Amino acid sequence: MRFIAFITGLVLITSGVHSQSPYSISTGRESIIAAGSVALYATHILLQDNLEPFTINTLNSLDPKDVNALDRRVIGLYSLSADKRSDLGKLAPVILSGAAVIALPGVHSENGSFIEELSVLAIIWTEANLLNASATSFLKTVTARTRPIAYNTALSTETRLNPDLDIRESFVSGHTSLSAVNSFFTAKVFADYFPGSRWKPLVWGLAAIIPAWTGFERIRAGLHFPTDVIGGYALGAMCGYFIPSIHKKPEDEKLLNYRISPVSSFHHTGLKFSMRF
Repeated sequence: MRFIAFITGLVLITSGVHSQSPYSISTGRESIIAAGSVALYATHILLQDNLEPFTINTLNSLDPKDVNALDRRVIGLYSLSADKRSDLGKLAPVILSGAAVIALPGVHSENGSFIEELSVLAIIWTEANLLNASATSFLKTVTARTRPIAYNTALSTETRLNPDLDIRESFVSGHTSLSAVNSFFTAKVFADYFPGSRWKPLVWGLAAIIPAWTGFERIRAGLHFPTDVIGGYALGAMCGYFIPSIHKKPEDEKLLNYRISPVSSFHHTGLKFSMRF
């Protein structure tokens, strides 16, 4: 609750600020995104409480023939090293996107607008990740899909029933969606801050490759089917791309920026109004 209150405070403070940032925020729009995220996660919690426990009888009743032809091909894969590599693919984009949230306003801001730009970008980053996380959790619970590792009879029963794996949370791949939302978010905000940069093809290329590699490692680890990864990739990419997109300033707002700030000196105290055309 304190975190939500903090974000709400940032929205109220920065919603009226016109900085050099390519983005703007509004209380109404941010409230809708927050409400949607909360509703998805609340539904996930309610449905999760009603799920029947995954028992050894459930495990023994599994039949690979019930899995579609595309996904059935990966049953039997298992790799602890691939699992560890997928953790790297999940966390690296989060670190990079967090760095972008701090670095881009620092490079781009003018006239002391760093804090305002940082606040705006931090709110957008938080919304993209919260919406992605809530939607991922919601889909996992709604589908209650069994992970491919449970079908792998070459593994011990203990491994296949490992409670830490959340056996009934295969769709969508959370590692892939988290990697994708932060990869695409970083590429999108970089492109919006520096639309003429020659580095954009490289940045977009890495944004596309990193979550794809992460998903591939999740499949090799035996923890996800290909369709789990495809779904997670699509969800994360949409959140990472479209959340910044809906916050883009209109072109006419970019042409005219104003700033009001307090001024105090030995001779006078008041407000300074500056306008940039």
